[in-house]
Amino acid sequence: MRLSRKQKRWIREHKGLINLMKFIVVLVVVSLLYFVATLFNDSLKPGNLFGKKEPVGMQEPSGGETQNESTGNNDTVQKYVSSPVVLDEPEQELSDVEKAAQEYVANPNQDKPYLIRVNRAANCVTVYGIDESGFYSIPVKAMVCSTGKNVGDTPLGNGSITDKYTFHPMVDGTYGQFAVRFMSGGILFHSVPYYTQEKDNLETEQFNLLGDVASLGCVRLCVRDVLWIYENCPVGTDVIVYDDAADPGPLGKPEMIKIPTNSQFAGWDPTDPDSQNPWHQYSAMISGANDTTIEVGESYDPRRGVTAVDTCGNDITDKMKLSGTYDTGIPGTYSITYSVTDLIGSSATQTITLTVVDSGK
Repeated sequence: MRLSRKQKRWIREHKGLINLMKFIVVLVVVSLLYFVATLFNDSLKPGNLFGKKEPVGMQEPSGGETQNESTGNNDTVQKYVSSPVVLDEPEQELSDVEKAAQEYVANPNQDKPYLIRVNRAANCVTVYGIDESGFYSIPVKAMVCSTGKNVGDTPLGNGSITDKYTFHPMVDGTYGQFAVRFMSGGILFHSVPYYTQEKDNLETEQFNLLGDVASLGCVRLCVRDVLWIYENCPVGTDVIVYDDAADPGPLGKPEMIKIPTNSQFAGWDPTDPDSQNPWHQYSAMISGANDTTIEVGESYDPRRGVTAVDTCGNDITDKMKLSGTYDTGIPGTYSITYSVTDLIGSSATQTITLTVVDSGK
């Protein structure tokens, strides 16, 4: 279509206006196209094109959790990598048999409240209480012992308690602080022998043999255990000696603490309840467990430098239990508890605080 002279003159006179209108049309078209594109691709949105920030100081963690820090503009910066450690080493729970043993109370009206069984092959003594039906079926106490070092020295069979003694002379010239006769031929329950009738003159090397054959035929026990028989098992209490190397008894075979032969107190039985016993001044002990502060992300071993000893000073670090939870990846304060119990029942417990800090804040 040809324009008239008048139309051409109008176009020349309004050329700027026409160019502005063309620019507006192009801008509208481009805007419509961009809007349609953002519907299918979020990365084209203005906030992602011009306002996106990269994580500071780390890559995306491969495991664990992260703690985020606000930047003030609704974005977050990954700052900490969580690395929780759960220390779950509680004391071993008692079995039903062990619980029943702890709860058992002897009937004071019983003439013979207990039966004693000596497993000669296992060097273990188990004491039984009476059940509701009148049978000796409830194991209530286990004791580690030493029977005869030669086969037959401690005879098999049945016996019963007939006599009780204190500092009774043995056939080799030694003495038993407490002794209980239960079988003919001079077979006794007695303490590990003493060289003299003094409580600080124990045959220490023989004490350290408890759990193995060692005696001349009698059944040796620590002072604590033979005293229990002396006080709780009346004359007439039945005793059975048998062999079962595979099964020490329903309560198992206890272990006994070892006395360092070079100790100044080596002549005392650590289980002797005498108030003059110097071992009573000592107990299981934990050393090196201290409050600690570390930097976030720093490695930490709660066992490093921490040791434990028993009443006699023997190392029992491997018996130490830890409990608590800590996270070296997250600043904060955490509690860790150490506990240990030695072979004669002495316990120690200590709780420390681990503080994780971020000095670079």
